[in-house]
Amino acid sequence: MRIPALRLLRATLTALVAIGPCAASAQDYPSKPVRLVVPYPPGGATDQMARLLQVPFAEALKQPLVIDNRPGAAGAIGTAEVARAAPDGYTLVFANSGNTVATVVKKLPYEPMRDFQPISTVATFPLILAVTKAVPSTSVRELIELVRSKPGTMNYASTGLGGFSHLTSEYFIGLTGIKMTHIPYKGGAPAMIAMRTGEVQIMFTTPVDGAAHARAGDIRYLAVTSPRPSPLLPGLPTVAETVSGFQSVVWFGVLAPAGVPQIVTDKVNEAIARALEHPTVRDGFKVLQVEPLYSTPVQMKDMMGSELAQWSRVVKDLNLKVE
Repeated sequence: MRIPALRLLRATLTALVAIGPCAASAQDYPSKPVRLVVPYPPGGATDQMARLLQVPFAEALKQPLVIDNRPGAAGAIGTAEVARAAPDGYTLVFANSGNTVATVVKKLPYEPMRDFQPISTVATFPLILAVTKAVPSTSVRELIELVRSKPGTMNYASTGLGGFSHLTSEYFIGLTGIKMTHIPYKGGAPAMIAMRTGEVQIMFTTPVDGAAHARAGDIRYLAVTSPRPSPLLPGLPTVAETVSGFQSVVWFGVLAPAGVPQIVTDKVNEAIARALEHPTVRDGFKVLQVEPLYSTPVQMKDMMGSELAQWSRVVKDLNLKVE
């Protein structure tokens, strides 16, 4: 009995020695710059919000926050990179609904509920159904009638295959029975350029991506995708007023790799809460027409699970497929 007992003691001591430095490191977090991966190109909605948060977030963490744009595959490339990163809190991802719901329509190299530790949401807003100035429609009903009269000849943009704007568009197509051609882009900024040049005519865009182009008259807003009119976009009706039951609302937030120590999760969550109260962030989000939204890690996890369930039902009911 003595030999097994001795082996157990040695194994326990080895484990404690291994855990000790990790625990101490977590207690000292952060002791070096933190990398925030933005899985979309510079200039888009996700990137603009991340850069508004950058300085207040860094001040709260007391370490520099380095924004690292890793675009591609509707946000999947940068998101997957963070899923594989060390769970030490020094690599985070500024994610959004698209990174989560894409997994219900195609296989990705990560599973949101398994591979990430939710930290906090940061903002929320509805998408906006927008058309170019060359499209004569001034309402959702008129647009549906126009597309039906020209089946398959009109193009719609998305921020990437399987992303949230793509899924929302297919949801709209499925409920209305219209036919449009999908043209995917690597983010909101290049998609808006395509709208402005007339390469595509229709897009479910974010207020951040569409604002400047709407003010310039290059695109026209028709409706919002929230179940009720948005105070951020006064005067715009909802898509649901024409297409019964239609709803698609976006969130943005910060995720860490699964397994990050609780003390690190708490410190990053607190830093986000403080950053969201900063006047620069509040004013900047108002200009971008997005609503600040803080949450606890548990609240964010519950929201992600609920959203996955909602879109899984939509995909199944409409038999949506991503080719």
